[in-house]
Amino acid sequence: MNTTPDQPALYEYTDIAALLDGTLTMPEPELLTRLDGHSILYGAAVNGLFGEAESGKTWIALCAIVEELRSPSGRALFLDLDHNGAPSVVKRLIDLGASSDSLTDTARFRYAAPDDSLEVHRILNDCDLWKPTIVVIDSVGELVPMFRGDSNSGDDYTGVHRRTATRLAKTGACVILIDHVAKSSESASKGAVGAGAKRRAIDGAYLRVSLRRSFTPGKGGSSVIAVNKDRHGGVRAHAHLDEGSKEPVAGIFEMGHSNDGLTWQVRAPLAGERTADDQAPLADVAALSRLDPPPGTVRDVKDRMGWGSVRASTALRGFRAGEHLMFPVPGEPQENEERADRTDAFPVPHPLPPPNKEHADQHKQACVPRAFPEERHSLTGAAR
Repeated sequence: MNTTPDQPALYEYTDIAALLDGTLTMPEPELLTRLDGHSILYGAAVNGLFGEAESGKTWIALCAIVEELRSPSGRALFLDLDHNGAPSVVKRLIDLGASSDSLTDTARFRYAAPDDSLEVHRILNDCDLWKPTIVVIDSVGELVPMFRGDSNSGDDYTGVHRRTATRLAKTGACVILIDHVAKSSESASKGAVGAGAKRRAIDGAYLRVSLRRSFTPGKGGSSVIAVNKDRHGGVRAHAHLDEGSKEPVAGIFEMGHSNDGLTWQVRAPLAGERTADDQAPLADVAALSRLDPPPGTVRDVKDRMGWGSVRASTALRGFRAGEHLMFPVPGEPQENEERADRTDAFPVPHPLPPPNKEHADQHKQACVPRAFPEERHSLTGAAR
């Protein structure tokens, strides 16, 4: 078929025959694998992690890099726009289980902290040839100003996104954009700053990261990963949606410490675990735990505590999930000890049962995650 310069070539169209005969398949999530084998990030697509400061976004992205570097074909780029610094990023990667050999091999791992759009373009040109399999951009909020765009302009963001993140995804990379939510609670509930344009631009999974337990040195921490948008439905298919919630939970990220370094895992959510749009202060949950008799309905909580509907319902949901049994309430050491001794007095079961060898998503890892094989296809059935 002959074409003129004004006509598209046939290869520019999607091959529908290949789609129908199975040779062109629907995208499936394949990175950041849970203990049960389901993954929550898409390859060859732009994914997003957004949430409040210190909610664990960067930790989760770094774990995705570590997982990918365990594959012989894994190649990772960390684009540091937030000025974390190479020493900090590399130390975290090593602590999380990345080998020194993979990090010092420039064919496997590269770190860059560009100062302007010209440097970004040079890195993009290099990626066209190098073809990393995972790229983390921390954080995307610094990207638009580098191109002299207005961060509050949806058009400016969309243009920069296409020139950078979309271009990286077309090389085959799983692109992870780290972003922050707005300061006001009303805006934060809708997503990241400038969420409209950012959400539309995502062609993979857009995930809200919420702090579940603070990340502290020597103790680790925990976050909830909830699905705000899933273009292809592969993540949502294995997520858990609590009644009354809007965003299903894709996974629980847990990090701890051992003598050998950091331990981490992403496990499947259990029923009743807190979702990102369903957070109540632990002090509120603890206050409900002290009521006698225990609260039974939202109206009961409103009448006895004098709270509004939203505060009452979120606190009651946390109480029913047993959050007052799981985590200590800041500033109440004596009551925390008494609460630990009186767990049988509460009418809800502990939400985290003992590990069951028959259920892979409840296994604990000895040090760095051993549930992730050197080659991903042995677990998920799909090789890159």
